[in-house]
Amino acid sequence: MTTTTSQSADIARLLSPGRIAVVGASDDIVRIRGRVLHLLLKRGYTGEVFPVTPSRAEVQGLKAYPRVGDVPGGVDLALVAVPANLVLGVLEDCAAAKVGAAVIFSSGFAEEGGEMAEVQAQMVALSRRTGLRIIGPNAMGFYNILDRIAATFSPAAEIAPVDAPVPDQGVAVVAQSGGLGFALYNRGVRRSLPFTHVVATGNEADLEALDFADALLDDPRVAQLMMFIEGVKNGDKLIPVARKAARLGKPVIMAKVGRSPAAQRAAASHTASLTGSDAAYDAIFDRYGVIRADDQDEMIDIAAAFSVGSLPRGRRVAIVTSSGGSGSWM
Repeated sequence: MTTTTSQSADIARLLSPGRIAVVGASDDIVRIRGRVLHLLLKRGYTGEVFPVTPSRAEVQGLKAYPRVGDVPGGVDLALVAVPANLVLGVLEDCAAAKVGAAVIFSSGFAEEGGEMAEVQAQMVALSRRTGLRIIGPNAMGFYNILDRIAATFSPAAEIAPVDAPVPDQGVAVVAQSGGLGFALYNRGVRRSLPFTHVVATGNEADLEALDFADALLDDPRVAQLMMFIEGVKNGDKLIPVARKAARLGKPVIMAKVGRSPAAQRAAASHTASLTGSDAAYDAIFDRYGVIRADDQDEMIDIAAAFSVGSLPRGRRVAIVTSSGGSGSWM
């Protein structure tokens, strides 16, 4: 099994929270800690939002609270935008207040190495001990387009009009790189692709990209997945996710980087990923029909084709063309 039923339920709640705290919130919407709150409020979120900061009584027109535990009625999700050295304390506060999950935007942990890698290890231990689920650290968060929850600081969240119609079905993007994941969304929107979710997992101290892929495949509104992967920490999760997608007839379009030694080193320094054998990935992709793409344009082209068609059931393909040369090329 890739995830337990309980973990899938955790992810479903994380992606659709009713009460959100923004820890470190400010009035400066240019900076990450102000922009996160701004996007959440301006993109149509209908739940309750609570700025958390000990230095202000009010932030962006909302009453602020000194600590997460001071928010009356509890919190489903904490968006954490504080300096790296304060993150562990914030997570302890979240766990004590029975917060369900936290998104950590702060960077400077395992991707840097040294003592901050140990701090990330302490996050893992805290999550296992308390049940607090974590996206990140070093994450760009997520955008649940269906429920209008922009839990991110990415400017791509503003590319579509606030009142744009919500699709019945669409593409979910799951990426370890936030910049790449939201770039795919940006490009896809310009091609009129319907999207359901964008999730950027960062360093994956707790929840991994494959955990989100597994949970999103269960959502009937998700028709296909686009994934950007630098490495897989738990190889046992990949095959069950690929097998599930094949069984459900949902295409998975995968950009798996790290083919060269230089790319593997870059991935390790970016999100602390272990890239593994590229040949092993290719074998799994071929066995279960995962479509490996070489660049963003190819990913968008493939997703666009599937948005108006369906996954072929067999290997027999007919080519209809007005050019013999084009047919030979195919």
